[in-house]
Amino acid sequence: MKTKVILLIIGLVVAGCGGGGSSSGAGATLDKILVIGDSIGNGAGIAAPYPARIRSSTGVPVINDSVSGRFTDDGLAVAEGLLAEHQPSHLVVLLGTNDARREISSTLSNLQMIVNLGNAADAKVVIGTLPPITNSSNDNTRAAIVSDRIRGLGGASIAEVRNAMGDGSTTIADGIHPNDLGQDIIAREFLNHL
Repeated sequence: MKTKVILLIIGLVVAGCGGGGSSSGAGATLDKILVIGDSIGNGAGIAAPYPARIRSSTGVPVINDSVSGRFTDDGLAVAEGLLAEHQPSHLVVLLGTNDARREISSTLSNLQMIVNLGNAADAKVVIGTLPPITNSSNDNTRAAIVSDRIRGLGGASIAEVRNAMGDGSTTIADGIHPNDLGQDIIAREFLNHL
C-alpha cells in the first residue's frame, strides 16, 4: 500500500511538472499542424519542403505558412492571426536564418513571443534550431548563437535541426537552403516531437 501511494505521488508530481520545455498543448491529439517558417519551409525550388514531408508522414493537415525572406519579427506579426484562423493542435516553427544573416538582437524575444502565442492557443509548440549556413562563416556563427539560445526557450519542445544536419556539407544545397537529404532530416527532427 505504501509503495502504491509513493508511486501515485511521483506520478502526480511528474504530470504536474510537465517536463522541461514542454508546451501547454503537450498532450494534444495530433490533428492539425501549423508551420510558420521562411524559404527553408517552402523548399526554395530546391527540394520538397519539410512541411510536405511531415504531412506525408502523419497524414494530418499541415498549413504551411513559410514565406521567403521572413524574419522572426514578420513571423511574430502573423502568428496570432494564423493560430486563431487555423486552430492547430501543433505549431511548428523554423525561423531565424534570415535574422542570422543581418542582426540577432530581437530574434529570441520574437521567438519566445511566438511560443507564448502558441501556448495561449493551446497548441503544442515545437521549434527548431537553425540549419548551418555554409556560404558565410559570420552568418553561421550567428546561426549557432541563435540555436544555442533557442535551446533555452521556455514552453516549447526543441527539434535539434542544427545538430542533425552536421556541418551542412551534405545537407545544404546553396549555402542556405537544404537539399533533399537536409529537408528529410528537418522533417524527421520535427516528427520526433509531434
